[in-house]
Amino acid sequence: RSDAEIDFGVGHRAVRLVCLIAAPSDSLVDYLRCAARIARALRDETLRTEFFNSKDADAFRRVWIQGVLSGG
Repeated sequence: RSDAEIDFGVGHRAVRLVCLIAAPSDSLVDYLRCAARIARALRDETLRTEFFNSKDADAFRRVWIQGVLSGG
């Protein structure tokens, strides 16, 4: 999460949240499930607001666990 927007260059919208997903190369299905879960969760405006309002890494982690890993 970044307080300032990150500009990826001409033709791209600036972003404030970047997710890194690390998975073994033979785990495409797991990777896609993880990416889909993150995408679904981030459609929730309340959850996005909680992410951006997190004051520190622990608060961000709590939002992640409650909103993404537990499914709501």
